[in-house]
Parts: sequence; structure tokens; C-alpha cells
Amino acid sequence: MRKHDERLTPARGSIRADEVLPLGEFCRRLNIGVKTWRGMRDSGLRSAKIGKQRFIVGADAVQFFAKLAERGDGDGAERIVEAVHD
Repeated sequence: MRKHDERLTPARGSIRADEVLPLGEFCRRLNIGVKTWRGMRDSGLRSAKIGKQRFIVGADAVQFFAKLAERGDGDGAERIVEAVHD
């Protein structure tokens, strides 16, 4: 069995525009649960389903977070949290 090399595992919070991530890896990197991801999806984050697997395109995630940052007053993040807790 091969030993896992931590140097090859991208850091938490690291999303690059040139990658496509399975939903589980996307959530792991951002340290979020599926409910939070659903709130992000409901707030505009795009994903693609291929077979039974769902993927997030890194460029879409970067664009989503850029739009949240542009709002600047936290409205976008608050809407995500509200969607998760409803």
C-alpha cells in the first residue's frame, strides 16, 4: 500500500480556477458540510452532475466568492447561512 503524501494534498481553503473538484473534495478544502454547500448552490454557485458524482469547476467557485466579496457588507454570506438554517 502506498503511503499518502501530504505534500500532494492541496491545503484547506485552496481552490484554483483551473481545476475541477468532486463535491466531497470541494467541501473538504473549505471545511464545510453539504448543507452549507447547498446554501452556496442556492445562492448561485454552479455545479455539474456526471453520473452519480457532482463536480465544482474551480473558476465558478472563484467567481462565486468574488461576487460575495464585492457585496462587502456580508449580505451574500448571511444569505448562505440563512438558507442552510431554514
